Amino acid sequence: MTDSINTYVLSLIALSVTSGLLGAMLPENTGIRKYLRYLISLAALTVMLSPLFGLIPKIPELIDSIPEPSAHEKSSENEAAENTGFQQAVIRESVRQIELRIEEEVLQTFGCNLDISLQYDESDITAVRITGGIVQFCLPQEMREQAIKYIQDQYHIKIEK
Repeated sequence: MTDSINTYVLSLIALSVTSGLLGAMLPENTGIRKYLRYLISLAALTVMLSPLFGLIPKIPELIDSIPEPSAHEKSSENEAAENTGFQQAVIRESVRQIELRIEEEVLQTFGCNLDISLQYDESDITAVRITGGIVQFCLPQEMREQAIKYIQDQYHIKIEK
């Protein structure tokens, strides 16, 4: 392993020294200089990618060495899917409890029943955030605005009117 690394580093150093010497020996503003730079860049690219070229024949061998998942691993994947479903059910119930709490508080504060439907992001169950809500209740326009402002201030929820 260390021999191949040493060989790789030495080939990079040799290429750098050779290209520097050839570049210094050629006259300025000639087409040959541009052509030589192009050839040197191709050689540098080849030297830099040479470790990857060594891996290409080993790809089938590497693929065959990947172990198949055991029955235990497969069962733990099924458990994870079941846990995710359970977690989503808990989240839905928690959001419903928040809705009920807001409805109770608005009833006590404003003396009016309301129907609130909170929206939340289901894509990440580890960080549930309520993204908004829709409120339907029977209040005069002025009190409705006060109730919406109250809910938004108390619960930091954006309410659609």
